[in-house]
Amino acid sequence: MSNENRQPFRRVLLRDTGPHDLESIEAWGRAIDYERYMSRLSPLCFDGSFESRNVDFVWYVIALEDGCEVGTVWLERKPFQKGIGVLGILIGDKRLFDRGIGRAAVRRTIGLAARKLGVTLIRLHVRRSNLRAIACYRRCGFSITGSARATIADGRRIPFHRMELDLATAAVPLARSRTSRLVDLPRVSGK
Repeated sequence: MSNENRQPFRRVLLRDTGPHDLESIEAWGRAIDYERYMSRLSPLCFDGSFESRNVDFVWYVIALEDGCEVGTVWLERKPFQKGIGVLGILIGDKRLFDRGIGRAAVRRTIGLAARKLGVTLIRLHVRRSNLRAIACYRRCGFSITGSARATIADGRRIPFHRMELDLATAAVPLARSRTSRLVDLPRVSGK
């Protein structure tokens, strides 16, 4: 891929996910062999119904400024710890990694969803081998607060980090516009 095509996107848009998006989300997961990076493609509390959207979870499709849809991001409240939100994200094309899309989508999602869900702490789990994602989350203000191993369905033990962002002390500005769902990314030259 040429340097011209590696430039970050200036804007990333989010729109609410609906039933018609589930097939695309599955396709994005297959395209990047998602099981190498993550354990699921949807909020844990998603039971096939969108009725509890904006109460228990928010779930967006990520689109680029040209309208091309490229992934999904969600934030859900922990069932018995309502002040904690759990974040998940999938970019479904490896050619789009390292372009600032994930960072913009995470920041925008937190800015939009934290108020809707009433969460004050955002948590995620990331595989220790996923250095690209860990770097993205750090740039969004997350810190590693724990490490462990999880046993997945096939019996393998996967080492992971728990990362958290306390919204009361967050030093990284989050997108907060009420009227627009656009996030402007800084222009990068000479890359």
